[in-house]
Amino acid sequence: YLLHIILSRLRVQPKYVPVGVGFILLFVYWFLARPVAMQVVFPLFLLWLVSLFYFICYPLEKRAQVGLALVSALSLYVYTYLTQIIVVSSGIGLCCVLLKDFRIYKTAVYSAVGASVLSIPFLIYTWKQIHHPFYFETLARIGLVETHTIGSAAMFYMLMIGLISAIIWFQRNFYTKQELSVFVLVSAGLFITTVSNVISGKDLEVAVHIGRFVELWAGIVFVVIVSRMMVFDQKKVVYMYIGLLCVCLMYVGLVQVRVWKSINKDILVDQRYKTVLQWLRENTPTDSVVFTDDRLASYIPIETSNYVLFSPNSLLYLASDKEVEDRYLLSRVFMDASIDDIKKDMRKYAGAGYTAHRHMIHNRNVRLCKFIVVDLWKGRCGEYTDQYVLKGESYFGSLEVRHLYMQEHAIDELKKFNVSYIIVDKNYDSWNVLNTLQRIWSDNYFDIYKMN
Repeated sequence: YLLHIILSRLRVQPKYVPVGVGFILLFVYWFLARPVAMQVVFPLFLLWLVSLFYFICYPLEKRAQVGLALVSALSLYVYTYLTQIIVVSSGIGLCCVLLKDFRIYKTAVYSAVGASVLSIPFLIYTWKQIHHPFYFETLARIGLVETHTIGSAAMFYMLMIGLISAIIWFQRNFYTKQELSVFVLVSAGLFITTVSNVISGKDLEVAVHIGRFVELWAGIVFVVIVSRMMVFDQKKVVYMYIGLLCVCLMYVGLVQVRVWKSINKDILVDQRYKTVLQWLRENTPTDSVVFTDDRLASYIPIETSNYVLFSPNSLLYLASDKEVEDRYLLSRVFMDASIDDIKKDMRKYAGAGYTAHRHMIHNRNVRLCKFIVVDLWKGRCGEYTDQYVLKGESYFGSLEVRHLYMQEHAIDELKKFNVSYIIVDKNYDSWNVLNTLQRIWSDNYFDIYKMN
């Protein structure tokens, strides 16, 4: 519905609007199909586009001012990456109207002040979070890194924004002043936030997250461009654009099929969990702590009122690196875990920050240094590395020692985390469960043990 409003506002011919909506949904289908927040975030982004366009057309109307303020403030509570886009675009807009019409500038300021007031509860909560002792440790695990350089994702989305902006510029005579204002503000906001770490020196997968909005915006602009070309009878150019787009969609479709094949296999496997999850719901006290493997651990907090000792998502919670490491090591207490096994699982307890981003940024800086400076003196630009070398062998050695200690004191260590139940998957878990534990339930797939 919101896409229909936007395309209509941008004067796409009514007969092309349904086709355009279908195309845009297909263009961003991958983000909507994934089990993440874009099903909620994209509508809010579209609502902001509608409110922004309405404000630009009718800046003196209170409805326009209030609507823009409400949507801008709401973005903070839904998706802060979207807030970054809104803040940058609004800032550029404020600067532009200040130079032209102070009366309109005042209404924009009213809207900005209203959004700021509505944002106060979120800002207070964020202030408290920042002062949590393990806040920045958690962000480092999630992916926060310090860098002023940009990667391939940022370059790709910069190119995409630049391409659609160039086409709009060459066709500027086809659009009204208000339409051009929307194109400029949104594209500029997307472009600047995509490379914001160049200025801030902080990068939390910014380009990847902003890129989701870039793709949605590119789909909208593409439909508008094609529609306008059809109006002005530039069909040859339209056919060329559509041909290039079909190639892109075929590639995206092939990737999508490959991804969904693997996801569907997991869904079929996970059907075995129905009975064990039902038993937990009906027979365990609320807030019991369950020890199980990583697969089942992902479902227990959702499907029951219980907690788990460890799951691969544990690293996302506010906790120290040591606690997350301890929970991971203890979840392997009934199996032998070599240094190689611990390295293989690094993503599960160290997160994307230490496993993917830090060494990639280091290698990117080395590559950039050698390209620009020319490494005349050996080692001046540093050497390429990986996540294991960057952490150091001593780090993994210490984890192995801690794991061995936990194996010797398994029951005591489990009691520290209030573990009440241990679930063994007969098909996947080769665990040496202690004979002193009492088995209280079993079926074809699982055994459940009770901790005394």
